[in-house]
Amino acid sequence: MASSFKGLRGLLALAVALASTHYTLAQSSNSVVIDTIYSTIYSHKTPGGIDPGLLVKTSPKIAFVPGNAVTESVNSTDGGTTPTVVGVNIASNRNLQTMTGGGCGVTDSAAIALQDLKARDAEIYDEIMDLLFSQDDAVIEKGGVALSNIRSPLGASDFAGVLYSYSDTTDCSPDTDLKLFDIDKAVKMWATHKDALARNPNIDHFFAPWSPPAWMKKPKDGERCSMIGGSLKPEYYGVFAQYLTKSMVAIKEKLGKTPYALSIQNEPQYLPPNYPGNKLTPAQAAEIGDLTRAALDKAGLDSVGLTAFDHNWDGYQWPIDLLDNSTSYNSISWHCYGGQPSSQLLVSNAYPDLPVFMTECTVITQYNSELWKNLRTQAIRMLIGTIQYGSSKSIFWNCALVTDDDGFTTPTLPNVCTNCNAPIVIYNSGAGPAPANGGQQLSHTSTPSTKRAIPENPHQRDGTVARPFSSVSRRQNNNDGKPYYKLTSDYVTLMHFDRATRPRSGSEKNAIRTGVTTSEQKNNNEDGERVRVSAFKTPLAGNKHRYSLIVLQKNDHELTGKYENVTLQIGFENMVANVTLPCGLHTLTWVA
Repeated sequence: MASSFKGLRGLLALAVALASTHYTLAQSSNSVVIDTIYSTIYSHKTPGGIDPGLLVKTSPKIAFVPGNAVTESVNSTDGGTTPTVVGVNIASNRNLQTMTGGGCGVTDSAAIALQDLKARDAEIYDEIMDLLFSQDDAVIEKGGVALSNIRSPLGASDFAGVLYSYSDTTDCSPDTDLKLFDIDKAVKMWATHKDALARNPNIDHFFAPWSPPAWMKKPKDGERCSMIGGSLKPEYYGVFAQYLTKSMVAIKEKLGKTPYALSIQNEPQYLPPNYPGNKLTPAQAAEIGDLTRAALDKAGLDSVGLTAFDHNWDGYQWPIDLLDNSTSYNSISWHCYGGQPSSQLLVSNAYPDLPVFMTECTVITQYNSELWKNLRTQAIRMLIGTIQYGSSKSIFWNCALVTDDDGFTTPTLPNVCTNCNAPIVIYNSGAGPAPANGGQQLSHTSTPSTKRAIPENPHQRDGTVARPFSSVSRRQNNNDGKPYYKLTSDYVTLMHFDRATRPRSGSEKNAIRTGVTTSEQKNNNEDGERVRVSAFKTPLAGNKHRYSLIVLQKNDHELTGKYENVTLQIGFENMVANVTLPCGLHTLTWVA
């Protein structure tokens, strides 16, 4: 393992000793005890690199004793000296969806950031990739998240250095036979995929185009054909289906693994002004989906799923209309940027047999949002909201990005999100733009054919100059002088998701979500109650289960600076356990 792991055991032991004062402990001979609590406290400030304080593990041995949890919350009446009491009731007989892991996006931007780091410092690159994807128990114990899902664009997205598809022509003339088709424009992306697969060969891969090739689209009046704007021409629906199928065939050959799922269009209700997109109606998506399903089956890729929608909660009627008109889709995917997660239920009520996935979500890096404000937001969305309404996967957006001291993240296309978060951010030098040839870092290393529309200089695009990003510097970590990276709120959210749901041995099955309620008075805003929870159970030998309870304790008076403890009364199979928790994100486990 990398050298920055050295001495971690002693640091973690100290952190556990300090954190144990947060919990009210009980002793009993009862055989059911809360044996482990993983905690991320609201006030934690991550120093960068591997940080044992991000997820402090304690072994409190809190016993369940006969009794019941309160059914109405009891509010503190003495300024917080006596904690608020909230009841949490586990309905352990309920078997809901099987959880299938966390994930993140290997975009062009993430791949460029990671592969450029690999070229400069392979040890730190390996450390980051291990943290993200390794299934090794030793890595996970030191902070790894053991991701099992990756989502990638087919061609350029907003997180790319240049506009490109897998079939580009210089003059927008059609390439209907797809003779110019080439996925090797994204060599850094495929290299990153392969390095992830070397750590976890069982990754589920999701793919989605942000736009068809420019020549397939009808541009707006007076505009040059482009992947930005415009719409797919009906006469190319069949060719587009072949393009998608050819992508899946080529990716299978490249990675040695069949893709798990394909979305025919990222965010089909939105036509972005500054990056590739393609707006579709449900009827158009039904037709294209049927053509794509037939082409995939003919190519021997019947196991590649088609996932519907891939867009926000507030557009819930769109997937219903799509699924009413096509049987080609076998799952539903959601994004977190609009509406409420309860919208998932409206679609699942209409199509209850289709699995549900959360396939994209991010937050911003600035305005003092890290760590606690972003953590509570992402926990509500990714650990509680989307899962409460049926999702079995929680996939964040970019796996990693380059950042500066002010929180701006790169590389991206111009005029798109430049302060989007990622689970891991790698600091640059903060010294401003690199020299002109530094712009080469924005592209993958393949040289485009003269027949293709991508300029020879990938830093140049339609007469405009893309903003380069500085290389990762030897910004000094106090410990070992390695390139500096930081684990963010997105990463912490994935840590808790992993500890609650991942099988811990080869013989274990995936966790199942089980029923849970609290005594809190419900409200309809996204922020919700002071205590938000999700519960899971993992089947074990001897007809036992390991139960995991994720608790977001946000009795922080709506981020006004007052942070108060809460005592949970956890009701479980006619027993109760009392646990006092500070504001933060916590995962509690026990076996019964």
